[in-house]
Amino acid sequence: MSKTVEQLERELAQSNEDFEQVAGIAERRFLSSLAFRAFLGKKGLTEEFEKYEKQFSENIQDYLNGDIEI
Repeated sequence: MSKTVEQLERELAQSNEDFEQVAGIAERRFLSSLAFRAFLGKKGLTEEFEKYEKQFSENIQDYLNGDIEI
C-alpha cells in the first residue's frame, strides 16, 4: 500500500514533534540531575548516589540486552 506525500509529511511532522518532546524531557531531567548532584555533594552523599547510579545503569543495560525482564 503506497502512502501519499501528505501522509508521509504528516508522519514526519509527528515524528519531529515526538522527538522534540523527548529531547525536552531529557534536557529537563539532565538539569534536574545536575541540581540533585549538587545537593548530594553538599550533604556528603555523592559516593552513595554514584553506587546507586552505577547499579541502575547496569540493570538498564541488562534489560536492554534481554538478560532480565520487568
